[in-house]
Amino acid sequence: MARAVRRFTPLVLLPLVVVVAALVASPAEAQRAAGLSTVREGYERLLALYVDPLSPDGLLREAWNGAVGAALAAGVTLVPALPPLLPSAGGAWSAFTAAYIQLERLSAARVAPAALAYAALDAMAGARHECHTYFMPPDRYAQFRAALSGQAQFVGIGVSLSGPPFIIAHVFPDSPAERAGLQPGDEIVAVDGVPAAEATMASLRARITGPEGTTVRLTIRRPGVDDPLEVELVRAVVRIPLLTTSLRPDGVAVLRLTTFATDGASERALRVALQELEARGARAWVLDLRGNGGGAVHSVLNVLGIFLPEGVPAITQVDRRGTVRTLTTIGPPLDTQRPLAVLVGPGTASGGEIAAAVLQDTGRARLFGQRTAGCANVGTLVELSDGSGMSITSARLLAGPAQRRLDGVGLSPDEEVAVGVGDPALEAAVGWLVQRVVHEDEPVPAGG
Repeated sequence: MARAVRRFTPLVLLPLVVVVAALVASPAEAQRAAGLSTVREGYERLLALYVDPLSPDGLLREAWNGAVGAALAAGVTLVPALPPLLPSAGGAWSAFTAAYIQLERLSAARVAPAALAYAALDAMAGARHECHTYFMPPDRYAQFRAALSGQAQFVGIGVSLSGPPFIIAHVFPDSPAERAGLQPGDEIVAVDGVPAAEATMASLRARITGPEGTTVRLTIRRPGVDDPLEVELVRAVVRIPLLTTSLRPDGVAVLRLTTFATDGASERALRVALQELEARGARAWVLDLRGNGGGAVHSVLNVLGIFLPEGVPAITQVDRRGTVRTLTTIGPPLDTQRPLAVLVGPGTASGGEIAAAVLQDTGRARLFGQRTAGCANVGTLVELSDGSGMSITSARLLAGPAQRRLDGVGLSPDEEVAVGVGDPALEAAVGWLVQRVVHEDEPVPAGG
């Protein structure tokens, strides 16, 4: 779960050297200096913000291993040795700097300074093995910021996946996948003839995505169909709407929320949509959080405040100093409350699974689908001076009044429903809601 985006003032490395470089350095030397400066920014931000105290020398050894790995992968055959690093932040950095500059010069013909720096930053962040601590180069950081503001888009075919086996969990509207007739429950068994069984989720996504206008061929196994289907799709820009809604003939309103936007757009859109659906005769609600990877903490609290009384304990944060802070729902709730079901799955993460846990703990909603991602801590965003960025885990989270730990564990739905043809989780939720409406047929109070 991301805190509001913060831009930190870039730290100036060796001011005298920077001034001289501005006067006499060659473009290549300036690029190398910029790369090293970016590494230092990330190093110092990790030391300052990460939820557990980090060892400066250990952190820089990780950075060194990442940079050396990038150099070797590019065909560099001669790399210097990293000298012993002092345990202090400044002492470790001084020894690292001398070796890193030498590595940059030896790698100059094969590795761009920015690529070497990004490999070092990626290694430092990745060694934390935390889903909220990672490095993003400028293009990916810009996409991430756009997604947090509710303006997510990417180039691909327009599906979200679970697995392995790799099952299509959702098909985005107005996407190549929708136009080609792909359906939730379809299994991807090969991409361009390469079996999917040999892939990880990351490598499969890399095969499916690609430049806009290029073609990808999928082999699909569809339940109930004997022979595999061959589907050819042209990659295109897929825009992910913040909120989509529909009202079924049985009176169940379905609302799919894809992120908890930093600018308050999620809670505004959801309030307006529920009021409009109420005017159209909605008798029950389904909140679909599958594929919702979280977003801003304050947005989660405001969205929960639509369904629950103000002041319900929702998030307990524990920072690196052991300080405990409890955050509560922010109202007011809608005057008219309807029976509520929530859909969750492996793509429900961070703020998505926190929100689902609170609604489950309070008895306000019943959860349907599959276990959530188990990625639920606070990540603080840091924008580096070259436009790249990092998310750094800065606090641990416990969810809901029961203060449940979800990180590394996930959230179990009340009713486990496997992915299949059509949308079995939605149909199960609708069946439960229709029964409630038939037996109660009255609005329910916020909180149950």
